[in-house]
Amino acid sequence: LEQSRPDFFIASPQTNSVAMLLANASPETRFVLATYDVEQVRLGRLGKSKKGMERLAGFFEQRKGCSFERQNLAMYDGVIAVSELDREIFIHVYGINPDRVCTIENGVDTNYFAYADRRSDLPPSVVFVASFGYSPNEQAAFRLIDEVMPRVWAKRPDAQLKLVGQQPGENLRARCENERVIVTGEVPDVRVYLNEGAVMCAPLTAGSGTKYKVLEALSCGIPVVCTRLAAEGLAIAAGEHAWIHDSNDDLAESIVEALDASARVRQAAARGREFVCEHHDWSAVLTKLKPFMDQLKSMPISRKTSARNSIIQRLLHD
Repeated sequence: LEQSRPDFFIASPQTNSVAMLLANASPETRFVLATYDVEQVRLGRLGKSKKGMERLAGFFEQRKGCSFERQNLAMYDGVIAVSELDREIFIHVYGINPDRVCTIENGVDTNYFAYADRRSDLPPSVVFVASFGYSPNEQAAFRLIDEVMPRVWAKRPDAQLKLVGQQPGENLRARCENERVIVTGEVPDVRVYLNEGAVMCAPLTAGSGTKYKVLEALSCGIPVVCTRLAAEGLAIAAGEHAWIHDSNDDLAESIVEALDASARVRQAAARGREFVCEHHDWSAVLTKLKPFMDQLKSMPISRKTSARNSIIQRLLHD
């Protein structure tokens, strides 16, 4: 970086500590952190989802994460947030100059995740697409199996639950029940399951940032039922683009309605697709990137090189 002298150096995600180690970067280079979420929020919610000593350990992990995040953010001249909610946290909790924080929402290739009409010739299926090696997704999967779907099966015993995605643990794989609960593991193309499913449900109770899984589902035209946390940071409207509930009873009731494929459900799915195309297609969200970069370039360097050097010395000493 000292020799090439690029205008910008962009690092991601927010747990990437590379900026702390680049002591010889050119003073002409602006450092930009492209975040997925706020680490303090993610760790706090993970901790609260645990019990007993694990919850206490989660509290201390959050404190450590907050300390790291504060030090790491000081290494950058600008920050890209994925939602206005995250942007406000970076400004008001971490004290970053508002001119140095830009919201660029998560985007979707809406041509790749193309709209598909629901098929009536397939068994009705509830789909949850996620990476199950991530604790909040695994928790949501068990919630579906143990809490939500039994309420659905009481009214629609023919419904299938398909948990689609990489790294399901042995405990999750063991919950397959004939053709009623299917755990696929990693698949070549999640669109097959989104296009053949009757409804996508994301009953998340932990996690942070905005959810690609929700945007991609909406883009494909599959009706979406999710919690407020799963919809957090997105401007989707409950009852207009998706069904947003936190209780197991309400989630199950909306799933049953989606399985019945009423006109109201089909219309909401169409509006969800329109919303994603208008607000989250990459052609829309990336229009803010160049103006933000131009603005940063016109501003003085703000990263705390002295703080970075002290951190490097401490790392070398340890």
